[in-house]
Amino acid sequence: MDRPAKISSVKRNTLYDSVRESREKRLQVLALTALLLVFSSPTLCQPTDSDPPNIVLFFVDDLGYGHLGSYGQALIKTPRLDEMAARGLRMTHFYSGDSWCPASRNTLMSGKHSGHTQLRGVGTLEEEDPETAPLYLPGWLRRAGYATGLFGKWGLGSYSVPPDGDRPVATSGRPTHLGFDEFLGFMTHRDAHTFTLPPFAQKPGDYRIHDRLWKSVDGETVEDPRSRIPYLPDVLLDAALEFIDRHQERPFFLYLPSALPHAEYFLPKDDPAWAHYLDEQGRSVFPETEWSGNPAFRRPVPFPKATFAAMVTRLDTEVGRALDHLEHKGLAEKTLVLFISDNGPAGDAGLESPQFFNGSGGLRGLKTSLYEGGIRVPMIAYWPGTIPAGVSSEPAALWDLLPTLLELADAPGPSHLDGRSMVKLMVDQQEAPQVDVMSEEAGKADIPQQADINNTVEAKMEEPAPLHDRSSLLYWETFNWNHRSQAIRLGKWKAIRPEIKGHYDRVELYDLESDPEEIIDYSPLRSHCGKLVQLKKLMNASHEKPPPQPRGSFEVPELVLDCAHLFSDGFESGNELGWSSVEQP
Repeated sequence: MDRPAKISSVKRNTLYDSVRESREKRLQVLALTALLLVFSSPTLCQPTDSDPPNIVLFFVDDLGYGHLGSYGQALIKTPRLDEMAARGLRMTHFYSGDSWCPASRNTLMSGKHSGHTQLRGVGTLEEEDPETAPLYLPGWLRRAGYATGLFGKWGLGSYSVPPDGDRPVATSGRPTHLGFDEFLGFMTHRDAHTFTLPPFAQKPGDYRIHDRLWKSVDGETVEDPRSRIPYLPDVLLDAALEFIDRHQERPFFLYLPSALPHAEYFLPKDDPAWAHYLDEQGRSVFPETEWSGNPAFRRPVPFPKATFAAMVTRLDTEVGRALDHLEHKGLAEKTLVLFISDNGPAGDAGLESPQFFNGSGGLRGLKTSLYEGGIRVPMIAYWPGTIPAGVSSEPAALWDLLPTLLELADAPGPSHLDGRSMVKLMVDQQEAPQVDVMSEEAGKADIPQQADINNTVEAKMEEPAPLHDRSSLLYWETFNWNHRSQAIRLGKWKAIRPEIKGHYDRVELYDLESDPEEIIDYSPLRSHCGKLVQLKKLMNASHEKPPPQPRGSFEVPELVLDCAHLFSDGFESGNELGWSSVEQP
């Protein structure tokens, strides 16, 4: 494995000490390190830095697993992200928190999977005031001394407009009440569906989304008074770079949830990204059919494929600007930069990007689906001098970021998490040994009692162990409109309940190691009944009844723990006394 530079063992040990030991012990270790350096080889005499790193998190909207060159994209240009992936850690089995924007963001902020979060679909985070609101990722980092800034699509807040037409008032999910010192961006996910102020409308009143920009003022979240901005991503990135300038002397957490490349397909005509996708006559280099536009936005798009590709390249340029700014300020080696998408690619019929650009990277499903294409996303970790170049196939998910970042910050955190720290994976790139409880031997053995499974799952959830101490159990559930589903991954096996209706719902079983496209469903095979039942037990145990959801109640009937309903011999619908997994030959 090629690495840009050898990292001394002294620096690695110092890193681990700085994020795991108390300040008193860290001072002792640093003193011992300094003594050892006196007698060590000059090649190991590299400066060490015990300060926690700055953290920059790009969290982008609806970018699929296959939309970047480093993940196999051949038509869209992403040179800066490809360079970042080549020099950092590229993860090939990283998952979003959900297949929808708000629920996925809730897992990021809480460190919990979507079976335990407040949101299971589209909605807002409830909070009353700063004294009673729960602590999320930025709140924990702020307690540890970080400056915290958010510039972009928050998507977890809400506001109301007074009947008298006065200025709108933020009502819940306010970033300034949930840990951010500074904020400029969109409160709701719907407000982020356009890139200009005022939003485009073919005729007055045609636009049905109230697009508003919000900002922080004296610890509160208020509407930004500006009413005319030619291109919002320009304003948001400039504000983010100014945040770096203001806080370069202390640790900072910069959260950049870009709305690109989601929703309104628009890029200013003078953006350099167009040069890759228009010929000398200004026509698209791709076969195109003009798109009349999304019904919510109605901005006609003459070249939808070229527009989408240019938006992704524009996003790549924004990442490059941030990396160059950190380098110019001398902060590159003090800063962890992460790039992640919130879910899989959208399936807009007029755009056809998922099919034309292979946005899901050949994986099954798109955004809103819990098949791999809806939840497996690109993830790049870049930290010059600390994270070596490499590729990891270790399964991990968005809720693992909270314990990871808190460990790097040497910060305390919540006691009940589903996430696991990825610090050792990132720095040493030592993947956890896969404990496959769904092995052939487990499939032939007696199925564990429900209490045994529940106790195991509860222990994992209450005491988040280091990455190398347990296997990778990943769980999702989603609820939007009439779409309700669950999925779980353990080792190479994944079970998915495509539709939640009743106790006898079909649960599909896939071997992701040999079949990442999820083509071969093993659930009808008697030989795999043990695997299926064990994952169904874990699926039942991983769900916790949520608070009321914005789109109605979310009932998840527990699955029947046998395979009888999958076979025709001696089983009638609704009869639980058919052939069971325990009785299999």
